[in-house]
Amino acid sequence: MNNKVTFLEIIKRLLKKVKLRTLLMLAILLSCNTFAWFIYATKVSNNISAYVRSWKVNFIVGDNNIEETLSFDIESVYPGMPDTEQVITAENDSDLRANLAYEIVSASILGETYTTDTMTSAEIEELIKIKYPFKLNIEIENGSMEAKGGKDNIKFNFTWPFESGDDELDTKWGYKAYQYKEENPDSKSIILIIKVTATQVNE
Repeated sequence: MNNKVTFLEIIKRLLKKVKLRTLLMLAILLSCNTFAWFIYATKVSNNISAYVRSWKVNFIVGDNNIEETLSFDIESVYPGMPDTEQVITAENDSDLRANLAYEIVSASILGETYTTDTMTSAEIEELIKIKYPFKLNIEIENGSMEAKGGKDNIKFNFTWPFESGDDELDTKWGYKAYQYKEENPDSKSIILIIKVTATQVNE
């Protein structure tokens, strides 16, 4: 009889252990499932309530859309040449206002090349103003564009009057321009690579 009682007690103890382990496992599984459901629910909630603002600015030259980089080229230069102008129009199709800016990436002038590897864009622009008798003017009309349909222009204007005010420079670079074209008939006298950027204005 004692043996039977002892055996039953052992079975009861084993059952208690199994139940305890089972309950622990169920509790762990339940908490994991609850946590997974919470993450899933949070993600769904964020996706439903989130509003992503669109961001798109088009750069247009003439009738053509361009990427951010533009080449401003002049076939040949000489004193008294007609003024050369090119306009980049930026159209803001975004939900946010945008600021417009430009950077001269490189300038090749009668075979001399300057790049932003060794100079800044501002330094290249300043060098062109000081070193040469011709004038290159780059102007942003407004600097900013309203959201949804706002526009702005970047204008490039190149002039070399017959009398620039410095006869020595006119003669020096007039001769160099002629010589360069004679030696490089298929090359453009001036090539500017310009990078145009639009940045979001967070309000």
